[in-house]
Amino acid sequence: MGLFADKLLLKLTAASLPDGELQLHIEKSETRPPHLLPFSGISLVAGQLTVLTERHPKSLCKRLLHFIEFTGAPLEPTTLISGFDLELYEGGAGIYNKFNPVRNPGRSLINDDLLQTEIEQTLLNYAIALLNQAEGREKSAFRFYLLMMIRSYQMEIIPVIRQTNLYDARQRRKLDNTTVFLATLIFRNWNEPEHLATEHARFLENLSLAKAFDAYLM
Repeated sequence: MGLFADKLLLKLTAASLPDGELQLHIEKSETRPPHLLPFSGISLVAGQLTVLTERHPKSLCKRLLHFIEFTGAPLEPTTLISGFDLELYEGGAGIYNKFNPVRNPGRSLINDDLLQTEIEQTLLNYAIALLNQAEGREKSAFRFYLLMMIRSYQMEIIPVIRQTNLYDARQRRKLDNTTVFLATLIFRNWNEPEHLATEHARFLENLSLAKAFDAYLM
């Protein structure tokens, strides 16, 4: 549930099939803009990059960059996570998400590291599902803006995390607002023409820089 009178834009559930494919059930979606669903994947990645710990943000970025570069990745099943619930809201600070991974009731938690690894894979499987559902220009748009979100994380969010006490509610809220602001900029600029060709110089330059980046938090 969102905050106060924030507007619910999208509500969906995703169920993991045995091969890792996600079966999406959209319970509510605004008809406009049409890029709301692919943007939900970018918003989800942005939020989880500030929640995952230790090696997992770096690992997620590396896996997504491979997905972006090669226009896809192999699906892999998860055992601890059987799917997730996702809601997207628009509020005063911008567009944000509520993400709830659904634990498999038949599996006990072995350790937090394994759970975070499965969240990584779930996010990648969701990106694959969104790319497969996208048509025409939305495919290149999704890849372009997912790349730009990773670059924003590398260049703008990581420096904020370094200065943030994550156990301080006010500082954590500032970090969350920064992440929401950067993701919302992507949402607002979605129809800019720069993403239409992934061979565009800006795309290739940022892909090269993102792959070379190695100042992740560990």
